[in-house]
Amino acid sequence: MNTIIRQLVNYTPLPIRIETRNEDNDGEVTVRDAILHSGDRSVSVYLVIPDGEGPFPAIHFIHWLETHARDSNKDQFLPMAKELAQQGIVSILPDCFWSVDKDIFDKDPTSYTSKWWKTDKDHDLTLIKNQLIELKIVEDYLLSLTIVDRTRVSLGAHDFGAMFACLLSQLGYSYRSYAFMAMTAHFSDWFRFGSKLSEEELASYIEALAFTAPIEAISELPSGSVHLGFASNDFYVPLEVAERIVNATQEPTVKYYEAEHGMNEDAFTDLKNWLRTSLLG
Repeated sequence: MNTIIRQLVNYTPLPIRIETRNEDNDGEVTVRDAILHSGDRSVSVYLVIPDGEGPFPAIHFIHWLETHARDSNKDQFLPMAKELAQQGIVSILPDCFWSVDKDIFDKDPTSYTSKWWKTDKDHDLTLIKNQLIELKIVEDYLLSLTIVDRTRVSLGAHDFGAMFACLLSQLGYSYRSYAFMAMTAHFSDWFRFGSKLSEEELASYIEALAFTAPIEAISELPSGSVHLGFASNDFYVPLEVAERIVNATQEPTVKYYEAEHGMNEDAFTDLKNWLRTSLLG
């Protein structure tokens, strides 16, 4: 386990309070749109709950980044979570630092990008730290629910979400299964976009962030527990990078899709089926 990651986060859990903004119940599934408050932090989430008393298996979904997509936020896996709730699975879906409202982004991109990475070591490590703390709050809340079977919890994620999901395992959490799509190997693969650093400065920056590499974290996940999906035409995750991740993972199931970074319907279906089968048998 990467003790440096744990030292980076260095967060003492605080009591979590849920503020429900809206709740929709169709008789089979309840969707709670809420904010988790913990200390001075607040995380927007959906909690999707099956009908019944439980305890139910659960999935922590973490979304992708695409500034011009409607689902570059906690909405991405919501349709899937509703479907899985009908089969007896709880889901929690948080917003993250890269969550985007497309209409707002189109009007003023700087309202989001000013809060993102700067290819600056201290700033970007703080960004990673703060996001991991918020994901810890989400995970701790999920595990605190009496309707959740703590022995049957899985992770499903896409892109940035998958990269951070890998690091959750470095913070002491363990999961029944993992399903990741279109992840890349290092945060610096993303955080170097827009950089004006010299080659020497960039090399130093990449080295400083190396301990956060998802490719290192995924190598420590239990053998046979990981499903990986990659696209054949992914500008952000070239096939050679995908192969490095596959080779670093212990006996994963792997599928490649005729798709771009957003993946396709088959990829989402395979992710859903992998998680459902691992939790329900």
